[in-house]
Amino acid sequence: MKKIAIYCINYNSYDELHSFLMSVDRAASLTTGSASLDVFIADNTKTEYRKNIELNGLNNVSIKIFNYNDNPGYFGAAQRMMHATDTTSYDYAIISNVDLTIEDDALQALIQTEEEKNVGWIAPSLFSAKLNRDRNPELIHRYSVRKLKLIRLMFKYPLLEMIYRRTLYKRRKINHTVKQPTRIYAGHGSLIILTKQYFKLCGIPDYPIFLFCEEIYLAEICRLNNLNVIYRPDIHIYDKEHVSIGEIHHSKSYYKYNYEAITYIINNFY
Repeated sequence: MKKIAIYCINYNSYDELHSFLMSVDRAASLTTGSASLDVFIADNTKTEYRKNIELNGLNNVSIKIFNYNDNPGYFGAAQRMMHATDTTSYDYAIISNVDLTIEDDALQALIQTEEEKNVGWIAPSLFSAKLNRDRNPELIHRYSVRKLKLIRLMFKYPLLEMIYRRTLYKRRKINHTVKQPTRIYAGHGSLIILTKQYFKLCGIPDYPIFLFCEEIYLAEICRLNNLNVIYRPDIHIYDKEHVSIGEIHHSKSYYKYNYEAITYIINNFY
């Protein structure tokens, strides 16, 4: 039996969280006893807005809730939960937003995986409702330091980023041709599947940034430990997209966090 942990992070998105949990439970029921699932929920919602999490109808997963009043961010919350649990006991550890639907066949496809020992991260098909396409592969090739510095410059001067999104961003080439499991540089950060081998070689992630660039951080950790990132188009996830960060999207905080994240990546990996 394969053991799977899901570390999901909620920020005032209780309806989406319930929908996400129900999709996990349905997918777990279809593994027909071949997998056990532990779901760990970080609730980063401010205390005055926090609600009870609806758990009725969940019959195929175990649930544990961690309330974080100081809101440590996306990876910050996931990392805290991992330190409070035994990550080494799981075959797969999934870090996830809650504005997603785990499709019915996703977990069955995952547990049937026969990866090589050097796979650290599995990137599923992540179909975006907003973009009407798969968000993976997120990055097939590693960024150059020059490109990262240009991206950082846009977040330092928000007007540049706005112009880019209205012009070049819309005209950029998107790879829709990947139909088979493929080695890539990085997957999208909305849902990340880490393998047992990742934790054996790399340990629990130690990313100190509040939000953004989690994908590049993990890609670099995998690269430094000779682990591959594999895109798996047969593992299907539906992405409602950015409910979890909607409150700060294109705010001053959005640009600040992106700038800090890219600076951290450049300083530590380039």
